[in-house]
Order: sequence, then structure tokens, then C-alpha cells
Amino acid sequence: MWRPRWIALHLAVLVGILGCASLSQWQWRRHVERRDFNAALEARAALAPADAASLVDAPPAGVAWRTVEAVGRWVPEATLEVVNRSQDGRAGRNVVTPLRLASGTLVLVVRGFAPLDVAVAPPPAGEVRVAGVVRESERSEEHTSELQSRFGIS
Repeated sequence: MWRPRWIALHLAVLVGILGCASLSQWQWRRHVERRDFNAALEARAALAPADAASLVDAPPAGVAWRTVEAVGRWVPEATLEVVNRSQDGRAGRNVVTPLRLASGTLVLVVRGFAPLDVAVAPPPAGEVRVAGVVRESERSEEHTSELQSRFGIS
């Protein structure tokens, strides 16, 4: 009546059903997370640009994806290059230059992507107004120690 093959087949089907049910729950949770994230992005995008100086002490997660404007002077001698990046299939780096606000606060600004075979142009001299979107920092001990040594931050 019940052969071992039939039992094994029924167990395999049961495991498959349970696996699919588990994956469907994972997909639903991921959908809800993405929906909430997109709603937060849309809400922050609808806000008028904020002054970067007013957000300096705010927690990064609270202002991430917020449009900001800043007025200051570039600190070109402290330009960093974040290597091992790619864009449209081209290897390159992101160019990050601090902007010194009138208060003396430094704001790191990603000036853009530069392919490896292209020289990076220096930032313009004098006071500039920049607009952008706040992003949380990528954590890297190497970059943190380099910034600390360049600016004497402990």
C-alpha cells in the first residue's frame, strides 16, 4: 500500500510547499520594507531644501535622502578619492571634497564619479553654493583615519 518512494515523494512535496510559503512571507516583508522606504523618500523629496548648516548635528538616519543646500568654500587640498567604484561599466572613483561652511564646519561633498583614465578637475575657488541629497556615510576605518590625520580630528 504505502511504498517508501511514495512517502519520500510526499515528504519532498511537503518540504517544497513549506519552503514556498516561507519565501512568500519573506517577499511580503521585503515589499513592505521597500514601500515604507519609498514613502519616506517621497516625503523627504517633497520638502523644501534645507540649509546644510542646520542639519550638521542631526542624526544621519533622520536626514538621509533630504535635499540640502550649502554655501561655503572648497578645501581642495583635502580632496579624497573613493576607489573601486564603477559606473556604466567603467572603473573609476568618487571624488569627495570638503566644503567649509561659514561656521567653520566641514561638510563632505561627493563631487562626482571620475573614470580611472580621466584627471580630476579641481573645484572652483571662492564661495560656492551647492545643492545635493544627504546620504549616510559609508563606514571605512581607512577613510576615517585619513580624515582624522588630515584635519587633526581625534
